[in-house]
Amino acid sequence: MPQKKSKQQEVDQILDKISKSGYSSLTAHEKEILFKASKEQ
Repeated sequence: MPQKKSKQQEVDQILDKISKSGYSSLTAHEKEILFKASKEQ
């Protein structure tokens, strides 16, 4: 399951970016990654 871990790391990085810069600082691609991740869980 290495892909699952890298996806989680990607989500973690995006969440870190939100905590530092706010949700509005995310790119459309980053928002899409978060949206898909939230659907999976």
